[in-house]
Amino acid sequence: MLIVDLILYVALGLYFDKVLPRPHGQRLSCCFCLNPVYWGCWRKAREVEDEEEARRGSLMDKLAAGDTSEFDDDNFESRHIKKGNYEPVSAETAKLELKNAFFQVKNLHKTYDNGFKAVAGLNLRMYAGQIFALLGHNGAGKTSFISIITGLLQRTRGRG
Repeated sequence: MLIVDLILYVALGLYFDKVLPRPHGQRLSCCFCLNPVYWGCWRKAREVEDEEEARRGSLMDKLAAGDTSEFDDDNFESRHIKKGNYEPVSAETAKLELKNAFFQVKNLHKTYDNGFKAVAGLNLRMYAGQIFALLGHNGAGKTSFISIITGLLQRTRGRG
């Protein structure tokens, strides 16, 4: 009986840790454990992963032949950065992209309740095994960005 109580209390503690509001961090909805996406059982997600795996295989073949043209034209960079200021992806970085060994942030925004925009449209990729530095003046949104990606603050919109 003691083991059953222990398992029950640990499960309840883990559940309430994810659901109850706290001053920092994001909370999940009370029914998060009923969502098949949470458990990784989503059929569509598996189909997308299979398609991605097939795409990676063909890209690896091109990369082995020395063709990095698939990686040269990123959507954001081609629209917003002058060609002279944009460095194409190296073969080493392209291999990291094929292995999904990167963290990507797209169009991240954070606006506080008083209307202050701390982060406005941040786009970046951080690759595994590489050094990342975040530079900016006071009030540029560096701490807000780090707080968002670590889960201390909720983003207003964007993906990361």
